[in-house]
Amino acid sequence: MTVKALKKKNNMSGPFKMKGSPMQRNFGISPVKDKEGGTDPQNPSVDAPLEGVGGVTVELDKVNPPGAMASGSVVFSDGQSKKWTLDQYGRLGLTGGDDQYKPSDEDVAEFQKQLDTALRGRGF
Repeated sequence: MTVKALKKKNNMSGPFKMKGSPMQRNFGISPVKDKEGGTDPQNPSVDAPLEGVGGVTVELDKVNPPGAMASGSVVFSDGQSKKWTLDQYGRLGLTGGDDQYKPSDEDVAEFQKQLDTALRGRGF
């Protein structure tokens, strides 16, 4: 099959135009603006920190360290903060802060829920 026939078959004739932002094209996500130009609290942007009902806040880093698929930070309801990383095998690691600190079971459940939401927002 010739190149011309392949282009016609794949409907690749004419200039290649991509519409929308990279987030819209790749993930179908775009920040929603309210009337005053800020972000809508009902539809936060992907990079906004997620704060849950229990007072747990999860943030994702824009640049991940080597060997990590995703990374970020978490602040638990009692104010303790940790850095987290998710490696290529799906293992979650927490570092930093007080080495003896153990978050409550409710905080751990809220952290997992928010982390899942944040990662899904990034296309994981």
